[in-house]
Amino acid sequence: MSSLQRITNGQLITVFGQATETGTPNKAQALLGSVTENEQVRVAQAESSERIANIVYQLEMLGISKENIQTDTYRVSPEYDFIDGKQVFRGYRVTHLLKVDIDSIDLVGTAIDVAVEAGANSIVSISFLLSDPSTLYEQALSNALVNAKRKAEVMATTMGATLQPLPSRVVEVVESPVQPYRSPAVLAAYSEGTPIQTGDLSIHANVEVDYHFRS
Repeated sequence: MSSLQRITNGQLITVFGQATETGTPNKAQALLGSVTENEQVRVAQAESSERIANIVYQLEMLGISKENIQTDTYRVSPEYDFIDGKQVFRGYRVTHLLKVDIDSIDLVGTAIDVAVEAGANSIVSISFLLSDPSTLYEQALSNALVNAKRKAEVMATTMGATLQPLPSRVVEVVESPVQPYRSPAVLAAYSEGTPIQTGDLSIHANVEVDYHFRS
């Protein structure tokens, strides 16, 4: 969003207000699962099913409800090697990825370790979220209005004009949905566990506001 302001005919000032609030995520979503390969597709599928069943069971034992564990991707594809310029069939690859909602940030590292121990060999991503970002967004929206008014006051004062106290038009500029807010995970597998650095999530608000003024 540009910080452009403009003064229009009819003694009207249009300004853009911006504000950002930050918050600490309190939940996470992991995309993880199993990738198996075998010359026989049924064998690869059976191995994948066994791994996934074990992963789901161990995550449930950790306290993650079954409703929070869903299949995100299931794919069976033939794989080939290129030998002496020729395509040679190697076998079948079965990819089964689970979307796991983790309601406690403190469980994220343990959940990853448990999944890996249960057979997960693909950790695609971890997204950190706020369960209720609306409060922070509303604060950012309020501050964006304050920011817009300050700009209008500066412009009016510079021109030697008097600004009307209330705006004649306010528009919330929505650039993207409020949910979800995500941040990349930083993973490092150590023997004592997987440390997770969540960082802060930024929530932005933008408004376009018209103020009338008199000379």
